[in-house]
Amino acid sequence: MKSLSILIADDHALIRRGMRTLLESQPNWQVCGEAQNGREALEEARRLKPDLAVLDITMPELDGLEAIARIRKEVPETQVLVLTMHDDKELIQAAVKAGAHGYLLKSDSERDLIVAVDRLAHHKGFFPQSASDTVRNDFRGAHRATSSQRLRRSEEHTSELQSLRHL
Repeated sequence: MKSLSILIADDHALIRRGMRTLLESQPNWQVCGEAQNGREALEEARRLKPDLAVLDITMPELDGLEAIARIRKEVPETQVLVLTMHDDKELIQAAVKAGAHGYLLKSDSERDLIVAVDRLAHHKGFFPQSASDTVRNDFRGAHRATSSQRLRRSEEHTSELQSLRHL
């Protein structure tokens, strides 16, 4: 089985240490890097190209929402899980809009972190029970749009290759 590389970003060292311990207790899961602010998270994501990044939203230097958007733009293959204390519908929607694939409350992390990471590793979303159906539907719609965009780009690429073959 392929190893899952994970980047963790939180401005609290104790949280990062706890996440590392919990995540690395799973077979074939490896924390490949840590960041203490959003700017470092972006730099590490660019450098390491992890399969998955677990980010807090409230971090110094570059907030988590901006970090998510930039990571998704620059390292699109990286799945992003938000791990935060903020249980707020608008913030969940903003995270989804920025490109997050999942949203987990820190208060639920001991129970749900492994499940959430596993779901994202299999390209499925994860959202708290408190998230409304609207938020889940927003995620599904965004995910479908992304999939259809990839298909459209693939079709365009195939067409370009066919055109080049005729030269």
